[in-house]
Amino acid sequence: MSSFKIPVPGCILVPRDAYKFWPDNNYICSGSGKKSIRHIFEFQVLSDFENEKLSRLEGEIKDQNLDGLKIPATWSRNHLLRFCYGTGWKTRNAAKALQLHLKWREEKIPNGYEELYPKIKHLLNSGVFYIAGRDSMFRPIIIMNFSKIDFKTNTIDEYTDMLIFLLDYVIDHMLLPGQIENWVVLIDLGKKGLGNLSVNSLKQVLTILQMNYRCRLGMNYIVNPPKSIWMLWSCIKPFLDDVTIEKIKIANSSNSLELLSTTNPYMIEEKYGGRAPNILNYWPPSIPDLSYAIPGQVIRLSTKDSYNQFHPTTTMTNRCESKERSPSPQMKIMNKINSLDVSLDHSEVSIEDLENDDYGRSDLENQDDVLIEFEDSAPFNRNGEKSPEKLKNGIKPLDELLLRSGKKVINESAEFFKEDNILVSFSPSNKENFKKINEDFCTPKKKSGPPPIGIIIEKDDRFGRCSKIACCENVSSNCSIY
Repeated sequence: MSSFKIPVPGCILVPRDAYKFWPDNNYICSGSGKKSIRHIFEFQVLSDFENEKLSRLEGEIKDQNLDGLKIPATWSRNHLLRFCYGTGWKTRNAAKALQLHLKWREEKIPNGYEELYPKIKHLLNSGVFYIAGRDSMFRPIIIMNFSKIDFKTNTIDEYTDMLIFLLDYVIDHMLLPGQIENWVVLIDLGKKGLGNLSVNSLKQVLTILQMNYRCRLGMNYIVNPPKSIWMLWSCIKPFLDDVTIEKIKIANSSNSLELLSTTNPYMIEEKYGGRAPNILNYWPPSIPDLSYAIPGQVIRLSTKDSYNQFHPTTTMTNRCESKERSPSPQMKIMNKINSLDVSLDHSEVSIEDLENDDYGRSDLENQDDVLIEFEDSAPFNRNGEKSPEKLKNGIKPLDELLLRSGKKVINESAEFFKEDNILVSFSPSNKENFKKINEDFCTPKKKSGPPPIGIIIEKDDRFGRCSKIACCENVSSNCSIY
C-alpha cells in the first residue's frame, strides 16, 4: 500500500441522484444466447444460458485450481461472467483468461492499485489520461490524449501503469455496482497519429484493457484522427473483440456529435465541442458541479433508492473518515429537524420537503448552508417574529437554491417549480401586493402549538380576493396555512 495520500475529491464521487438512476433493461442486457450483450452484471438475475455457462466455468476453475491463484473475496459470482462474455462463451478460454488476469494482478498490483501512485504521480498532470466528467447515464468520461505521449522522457510501462491506476481508481470511487458499471472513453489522436507509439506498444496497451477490464467500456469516441486513420484502424482491430469494435465511433473532427448527444455540454471541454473550460490541471480530478442532464431533457430517477444499501448508517462515520465523504443527506436532514424547536405537525416544512431533491441532494455546494439559507428566507423565524422585509424582497435564496440544483425557474411570471408541486405562485400584478405589507402586518395565532416558521402559498387565491391580504386578519379557508 502506498504511503502517499491519494486525493479523492468529493465532486468525483457517485452523485446522490445516481443512486435513484436505474438503466433500461435493454442497456443492462440485450440479445440472447451467444449474441447477448451485457453492460450491468452485479445484482442481476441471469438468463438460463448465462447460468449454464457460468456453472461450466466454475467447474473448470475447480478442476484446474487456477495454479493456486485465489479469486478475490470481493468478487461476486456474476463478476466471473465477464470472462465468459469476453472470450466468446468458450469455457476453457474463459478459465485461462481468468487465470492470466489473476496472475497479472498478483504481479502488477498485489496490494492494490494504490501502490502504483508513487511511481506515476508525476504523470497524472501530463494530460495523457485523465477524468473529465460524466454523461447523462452518470458514466465517468475518461480522456486519452495519445498525442501528448512522450517516450523521450517516459516509458510505455510508466504510461500503462498510470492507465491501470486511473481505471482502478474510477472503479473504486466512481462506479455503482448494479447501476453504473461502465465508462466512456474519448481518444484524442491530435491529427498526428500515434507518433512513435509502435504497434507492439499499442498491442500492450490494448491487451491490458481487453484482458483486465472486461465489459467496462460503454462507448469509445475517437476525435482528431490522422489521414492514415483507416490504416491505423486495420492494425488495431485484430486485438479487439466484435462487441468492442461496435462501441468505437470515429469522428473526422475535434468533437464527436454522438458524445455531445448523450452528455451535458458543460461536462465536455471546449476543445472537444463542449462548453466546459479546457482543463489545465488534470490531477486531482475535478467534475463540474452541474446537472448531468442533456439540455431540454430530464434524467429519469426512480423512487427506488440504493443509497442506504451502499452507505449503511452504522458504517457511515468510518466511510466519511476514510474517504472524506460528507454524511448522508438523510442524516443531515434528521439532525436539522431534531435541532428545530418546533413541532412537525405545525411546520410548513415537512420531512418530505427536506428529503426531496432540492434540499437533500448531495451534489449541492454545501447542504448545511442550503438548509440555513432556506430557513433564513422564511418571513417568520422560529419564535414567530415577522420579517416584512423578506416578504417585500421575495424568496431570493430559494431562487438561487433552485438554480444551483438544476431546477427550472421562470422569472418572468415569478413562478417556482419543483417537479410537479407548486412551491410559490403569484402573478406579476399580485406580486405588487407584497410591497404594500408594512410593519403593521400581523398573522393570527394558532390555537395550539408553536407558530409557523414560514409561509408557503400553494394554489391560493387570496391575492385576488384581498389586496392587503386581509384573509390573514381573519382565518380563511383559502389560506393553505390555516
